[in-house]
Amino acid sequence: MMAVVLLGGLRDAPIARFAANALEKARQHAKKQGRRFDQGREARHELRIRTKTLRYEAEVFEALFRAHPKMGRHFVARIKTLLDCLGELNDITTGEGLIGDGPALKRLTDRQASREKMLIGSGRRALDVLCKNNRFWPKLT
Repeated sequence: MMAVVLLGGLRDAPIARFAANALEKARQHAKKQGRRFDQGREARHELRIRTKTLRYEAEVFEALFRAHPKMGRHFVARIKTLLDCLGELNDITTGEGLIGDGPALKRLTDRQASREKMLIGSGRRALDVLCKNNRFWPKLT
């Protein structure tokens, strides 16, 4: 349904305009969710979902914007860096949920605490780089 609404207003516009609009919206959604990065695991999981959408759109539409061919590849690489961190953080959370309470959870939590802290720092840096004005598509006016 969302795609129908989105296409309705841009039906007669060139595909590049549609793509730039879609990429900008996905980027803004990710940036907005990124402001909640430090609010916990659920917020980071939501950011992961939003960032995946941005990655898929960037990979699909990258070929439309060839003024600076490497910019699209670099943009996708930055997204992948962030997604790698968010994915590992999600794996830690999932592992804790699968183990349940008890001594095994305590051992896992102790072992993963420093890794989680390192991944949060790396993820924060990757998010900061991604949020900078580094789009590879033209800004719509």
